[in-house]
This record gives sequence, C-alpha cells and structure tokens, in this order.
Amino acid sequence: MLNILILEDHPMMVESIKASVLGTTFKTKAYVANSLRDLNTNARLLEMTTPAMVVTDLNVPDSQGFATLVYLRERYPSTPILVFSQNDEPLIEQRALVLGATAFVNKSRHPQVFLQKLQEMLSDIHEQMPAWLNTQAMQEDSLEDVSQFTDLTPKQRQVLIGLANGLSTPKIAEHLDVTEQTVRSHLTDIYQRLGVKNRSQAVVLYLQWKSHYES
Repeated sequence: MLNILILEDHPMMVESIKASVLGTTFKTKAYVANSLRDLNTNARLLEMTTPAMVVTDLNVPDSQGFATLVYLRERYPSTPILVFSQNDEPLIEQRALVLGATAFVNKSRHPQVFLQKLQEMLSDIHEQMPAWLNTQAMQEDSLEDVSQFTDLTPKQRQVLIGLANGLSTPKIAEHLDVTEQTVRSHLTDIYQRLGVKNRSQAVVLYLQWKSHYES
C-alpha cells in the first residue's frame, strides 16, 4: 500500500485528485489535508508517517505560493512531490522544480495528463522497491522472509523509524543521543541490508512492509 498525501482545500478538486490516485494501477491510500494546520493537527494525518508521494496545490488557506512547497520539502526531504497548480506561467513551474518539486502539472490540462504524470511517478517509486516487495507480485508466503528488517540492530531500526517520520540526520542524532556520524554509519548499514540506495527507497520499503503487517 502506497500512502499518498493530498494537500488541497477545494472539495471538488480533492475528489478529482483522489479519483486519479485510485485510478492508477497501484494499490494506494489517499490522505487529505486542507491546510498546513490540518496537516499538523489532524489525528489521521499524524498517523500516516512519511507518505510515499505528495500531491499539492501551491495555495492553501494558511500558506501561499512557494512557501507551501518549501515547507513540504523540509518536512518530507526525500518524498516525491507533484505540484498541481492553477498557475500556468512557465517561470512558476521552473521555480517550483528548482525548489524541490519532482513534477508540475497545471490544473487546466486534461485530467488524463495529470493521471499519466501520477502513474509515471508511482511507477518510479515502485521500480525502486526490491523485487521481494513488489506490489504487483506480492504473495503472502513471499513476505515470510523479513530478515531485511528483523536483522537490523535496535539502533538501526530506530534510525529507520526516524527516517519514516521525516526526521533529518541531525534530528535523529539528537533524538537518539548519538553523533550525526553515527547516524550516517547506521544509514549506510541499513541501505546495504535493505538493498536500497537512498533514504527515499528505504522509507518506501519500510512503509510498504509496515502497511502489510498492520493490515
């Protein structure tokens, strides 16, 4: 299950985005925030941890323009972000990409354009997962071997959970009362053990595994 965060305040647009998310070929779950405040206070959203992907407007009730994107990129440093905006100025799109957006789609485009981009981004996330956790081929007995996670040390598991909650390396170090270099060392071992290359892949893999065993 891939958790998708939708940051949008217009009810009709929310429903349209949710329909697109459910219309992809991947097993997804949509979480909706109507504002940044909602993102920080809604109990259901707080349970989500780090989403596999974010779909966001640039303008929501308590944040306007690039400030929204900057906030999301700081909160979710490794999560792909698709900006879905009413603004059709090329410079706005270019600036959004510079500030950390993974992709930009204008709301005036045909809905199929948005769906196609959504599908492409989810495909990229999906392809980064090790084959044993591929959602298209997942079988109950194939998940019996979860040594990638169970063989992590307690500290490594804490680091991985910190990543899944969107914490930076300094914040994880502060939380665990260790040095940043120690955290980086743990990350190197975690990536090697899980067969991934970066934070984003590790988080997606962990959330996929966690979602399966909590369902």
